[in-house]
This record gives sequence, C-alpha cells and structure tokens, in this order.
Amino acid sequence: MAAQETLKRGWEIDENGKRKLTPRLAKRLQPLETVYFAQSSNYRTRVCPDGQWVACATQVHADGAKRRIVPKAFGDDAIRAVEYLETLRTKARDEADKSAAPKTVGDVYDYAVKSVWIGTASTTLRNRKSRWQRYALSYWADRPILEVNRAEAQSWFADRLRVADVPSGQLKELRGELCTLGERFGDIEPKAANLRNPFDGIVLTRRPTREKTTVGREMHSALVRVCGLLTDAGLAQRYAAEMWLTALFTGLRFGETVPLSLEQIDLEKGVLLVDRAMRVDHREIPAGTWQEVGDIKSWALHLPKGGRPDPDPRERRVRRVPISDQAKAVLAPIVERAKASGSQLLWPDDLGQPKAKKNVLLAFETLTERLAEVAKGSEVTRRGRARNIVIEETQRLGIALPDAFDNLIFRDSRNSFTTLCNELAMTDATRDAIMGHLPKGVGAKHYIEITDAALEGARKLLSSH
Repeated sequence: MAAQETLKRGWEIDENGKRKLTPRLAKRLQPLETVYFAQSSNYRTRVCPDGQWVACATQVHADGAKRRIVPKAFGDDAIRAVEYLETLRTKARDEADKSAAPKTVGDVYDYAVKSVWIGTASTTLRNRKSRWQRYALSYWADRPILEVNRAEAQSWFADRLRVADVPSGQLKELRGELCTLGERFGDIEPKAANLRNPFDGIVLTRRPTREKTTVGREMHSALVRVCGLLTDAGLAQRYAAEMWLTALFTGLRFGETVPLSLEQIDLEKGVLLVDRAMRVDHREIPAGTWQEVGDIKSWALHLPKGGRPDPDPRERRVRRVPISDQAKAVLAPIVERAKASGSQLLWPDDLGQPKAKKNVLLAFETLTERLAEVAKGSEVTRRGRARNIVIEETQRLGIALPDAFDNLIFRDSRNSFTTLCNELAMTDATRDAIMGHLPKGVGAKHYIEITDAALEGARKLLSSH
C-alpha cells in the first residue's frame, strides 16, 4: 500500500515494519485510551480480529469507579477508531454534566410519567400531561427541587387564584399532582429524601364570585340594532352576534347554542327543542346511538343530551323553549339563510361542522369590545385595529347603550334571560322547565314538564315586554 494512502487512513510503518498511528493522530488520544493494530486474534471473545485497528478505553466516573469499554475494530482505518473514542469521551462528559446539574421539578415529572404513573388510565394520564404543559410547565419545569419551598408553592397557587388563569377544577387537580411529585423528590435527589413536601397542605381559598352582568330588557332593542351595525361594518363576526342574541332571548347555554339546527326550530309554533349540546373533552353521542362512541374530543356533540332514549323524568335533559317575538326576529333570517345554503346547522364552519369553541369565544370577545366602545363613545386605539365607525352612527341615530360590556361573558345572556323571567312574574315551575333546572323539593322533581298551553303562555309573556 502506498505511503500516501496509509497517511490518509491515519497510520504509517515504523522502522520495525509495524503499523503505528501518525504523531498528529496519536496526540488526539487521552490517558486510558488506546488504538492499536491487532497482530493476533482473540479467539476467546472474537472482539479483536487479526489485521484491524482496535479502539479501547477505560472511563473513570465521578465517584472514582472505572469502567472498561469493550474493544471495537475498525478495519484498516485508524482515524475512525480515534473518532470513536472521541465520541465516547464527549458522551461521558455530557452524562457527567447532566448528573452534576441540580435536579428540577421537571425531572421529577418525567420520572413520574415513566415510573410512578405507569399504570394510570390513558385518559387520566393525557389530562395530567395537558395540565402540566398548559399551567405548570413554564414556572416549575426548571425549578431545582432543593430550592422549592412551601411559601413559594403557596404563593404560586395564590397567584393563580388571583389572576384566575387556571380553572378552579383544574387547579385542584394540579394541586394533587404537584403534591405527588413532591413526595417523589427523594427518588431522584437523595438530598431531598428527608425534606418536607413543599406541595403538601396547599390551601386554595375560594375565588370571589364574579359580579354578573345583567342585560336588561330596556337594552334589547338598542342592542339588536348596534349588533347589526357592527356586523354590517365588518367590525364583528355576524355569527357571534347572532349566537349571543339567540342565547339572550331563549336562555340557551353556550354548548346548546353553537350546534343549533333547523330541525330544532319551529317558528310557526314558536317552540325550540333543546335536544343536543356540545361538550368539552368528551366522546361524541351520534344521533340514534344513545351512547358515547369514538375517541375523546376537545369539542364533541351530544345528541341527544344525556345519551338516554327514555331517561327518568328527574334526569331529563331534553326540553322545550318558547320562541318569543324578539327571538323570532333574530332567528327568522338565520333560518332562511340556512335553508338557502342547504345546511342543517345555523352556524356551520367551513367543513359543515359546529364551530370550534375557541373561535366562537374569540369572536364574542371582539363583539363585546366593540359594544363597550359604542357604550362609552370612545374606541380603543390599537395598531392594526379598524376604526369603530359605528360610534358616530349610533350617536347620529340617537342609540345609547349603558356601560355594561367590559366584563360581559357569554353566560350572562342566560343569567339575563332568567332575570327577565322573574321580572315578568313567570311561575317557578315554568321558568325551571324552560331553563332546564330541576325544581327544589322532592315532589317537584316529578313535575318538570310543562304543557303546550303553559309554553304558549310563556311565549306570550316573554313577547309582551
């Protein structure tokens, strides 16, 4: 073999006719690392065949323990043998740095997922991972467990309660899961074995009740006109305004409003059948199956509500709602539009399915911001935000709205409808049947249905204001 070719492979012939590493390549080796050319086979292990360059080394760990690396042959290429040892050296250094780094709450979470929660049901584990990633990851993942204390943990939970950025139910679940992680600190960090669990005994004080916003009946006429002006000007999504006004005049819940369909509405009789609803993190209940099927979805349709063909009257969830004249004025053009488009849904998305919860809430938030601007007579200036021309138009038309939209949420429509029923002196039994509430009292639970006459009476009463 030519001398030039051997140099390319990292070796040369010495004065004794034996192969050796070039001086430049030999300098790349560290103590306890060896690369040699095997002259005879190791017939016992077969790991050092004759006529090949062999790399071997001994690694010394931080605790002083030594571990011999199994020799590996690389044919006629000595450079590959040296590069192999350099790769092992880098890997050992990275592992040493990782073991020397302080263990964090994120490390304990990874350990719990792989070892502690290994037998947990897939749905429960998926929910735990979702809570960790959405609410706890950004703060706790990189916190060294030896630095975490009870005061810090209690302060973090208090902040979540104050800011209200985590739902109450999710916060309770998160408290239990973080407490479980705290019990496992000692499993991966011996120094934490005798330390108190910082997440044990965290107190969740009750959040102050949000003050409800009531949209009074004196606002209805002006509100309908302003919503129409906003949607005509392209300042709000039409479907968001239509959904909210429908809920305001019928008392429907958010999940009942989104999937509203033509087959539920009888404008001639003035009756709306509430037999379906969207549910969060559930399986779907397709029509006629009476049971949940398929995978869990973030936004699933239940048809019928409750999934029982003939439920006990005390558990009945399907109900009828009167369509007042105000509700009919809102629903009539929507129904005609849906019939013309050939869609059963009043507000389908691009795929013909009920709109996503996130999209509806974002559109409703924009609507309330624009309503607040009209009510105050001044708009919020923001880069890229269209000018609210409806303010001047309402002032010209003499339309005034009270300043009541800053803290408005979708559910306030249902609260406002209930308030209207009470103001109109509707009977408790009729109101509860329309709202889908079970009346109080043992005997009353058996009489939650209302007759057609009572429903017509309620429709006339709601239309009279």
